[in-house]
Amino acid sequence: MSYQLVVPCTTWQAGRPADVPAELPPLPDLARASGTDRLWGGVATAIVEAGRGNVDQARRAQALAEDALGATALPYLRGMLTAARASTAVAAGDDDDARAALDAFLAECPPTLPAASRSLRWAFVVAYVLSDEMREVWDAAPLGPLHAARRTVARALMAVRAGQPLPGVDDWPPAPLIASSAPGRWIALLANALDAQGRTVEARDLAGLLAPAARDPLTRGLRVATTETVVGIALFGPTALTMHDKLVDAPHWRRRRVRELLAFVAHHGSVARERVLAALWPDLADADARRNLRVTLTYLQALLEPDRPREQAPFYLRMQNDFFVLLGPPQVTVDVQQFETAAATADAARAAGDVRAAADAYADALTKWRGRYLEEFRDAEWATGPTEQLDAWAVRVGLQAATAALAAGRPEAAAAAAGTVLDAEPWSEGAYRILVAAALAVGDRAGATHALERCDAMLGELGAPAAPETEILRRLAAR
Repeated sequence: MSYQLVVPCTTWQAGRPADVPAELPPLPDLARASGTDRLWGGVATAIVEAGRGNVDQARRAQALAEDALGATALPYLRGMLTAARASTAVAAGDDDDARAALDAFLAECPPTLPAASRSLRWAFVVAYVLSDEMREVWDAAPLGPLHAARRTVARALMAVRAGQPLPGVDDWPPAPLIASSAPGRWIALLANALDAQGRTVEARDLAGLLAPAARDPLTRGLRVATTETVVGIALFGPTALTMHDKLVDAPHWRRRRVRELLAFVAHHGSVARERVLAALWPDLADADARRNLRVTLTYLQALLEPDRPREQAPFYLRMQNDFFVLLGPPQVTVDVQQFETAAATADAARAAGDVRAAADAYADALTKWRGRYLEEFRDAEWATGPTEQLDAWAVRVGLQAATAALAAGRPEAAAAAAGTVLDAEPWSEGAYRILVAAALAVGDRAGATHALERCDAMLGELGAPAAPETEILRRLAAR
């Protein structure tokens, strides 16, 4: 019976997790088995269930194996049980406990002994990552193809846990082998790191292989597959940050430098660290500026990912080749990008002669326009050029939105769009003309006259004459 109990684990470790039955031998049946079967079956079941994220099942299976082992046993059997203990501890999020179990075993059975090296291969990746002694032995030893591939996975995990980029590997193991190499909690970190380096297809393939029980506590590690908007950044008007559609107002967000760092990166999308330092701390010595950046970035990352484990690489705002890179849609949206997309859609519809579609798209664009671009950073030198350009562009889009609404027979929407333009640019004669035309469209001559009076007052302040188009509307209003 022992062989049959171990088959699911050997299949799992061979890199074929899909071939392992969803239902392993029931633990009550395992509890009634002989001592040897209970030991082998308990270890095998614990390792597979730890890989699947079924921590409670893994612990119960481990307890059965411990009971069967007793006080005296061969070193190989003690090492096999240590592999189960370490795997279960990692699955439960207790890497320190896993490391302690490995250290205790290796104190009794030195890593150079075959019994240690062979038995701990039941949890090769866990032991390689957490035990310096076993790593040294396995790095010096010739390994077969399977364990050489697992060593590649282990080295990648060590880099991720240290906050470093994934090492370049010519022969990356297939996703099923990676997925069955370690407990799902670690595999989720690896999937996230793959995605962070632009290897999205590999990341999604790997994340999709995680067993259902491993996914619930690792939602953040499975973000590579999500299509929902998690982070929303607003640069029009006061800088705003939303998480899951809820406005962020945490203490860290009230720090101007935190908001400015996010605004600067969101404006550029991808920007070199040196440009950030020069823009936000231009008057500081390099060392002081870098220290300020580290602190500010820590505050910002805590806002974006408050529950991110320390060993997990950032997801939404990443560092790649000394560049800050902000993740894009759908997980992260920036209002100015949404504005641009909607305006481009509207322009295309207008060019195609689809008046209603153009009006709808322009109206969608205006929902993203909350005020002047980078409003609270207009005193910063880095924002001077972008704010002037974006504000002028937004006004043009607003006027086009108002005009399209009039053409689509929506005078109320046209008046609202014109009012939005005037909030941003009170000197826009074109916006006043839209107000006059919208009022005339609904037979409101008094409203049209009032809009003309406001326009004349504005032109008087500028010392400028009314445009011919304005005079035509004046004659229409006087009829």
